[in-house]
Amino acid sequence: MKKLFLIGLALMILGCSYGGDKIQGYLDEPRTLFEDPVSVEHQQALDDLERVYLRKEITYAQYLEKKKRLEEDYVRDIRGRETMIGDNR
Repeated sequence: MKKLFLIGLALMILGCSYGGDKIQGYLDEPRTLFEDPVSVEHQQALDDLERVYLRKEITYAQYLEKKKRLEEDYVRDIRGRETMIGDNR
């Protein structure tokens, strides 16, 4: 029983040291544990596009076109993930 406990403890310590950066990131910013990385990347891309438009580097028509493409790509990614999840059930 003591061996099993020591092995479990060793694995836990090794696991924590191996993924320490990720764990520290979750401790520093706990809400990231529940965020969907695809959604976060999509929102960041939309924010970047909006900044470009607000700095008047692109026209409103270009902004709408690029935003539409981002939305279509996001929907395609989500559907692909849902398909993969459905196939693995």
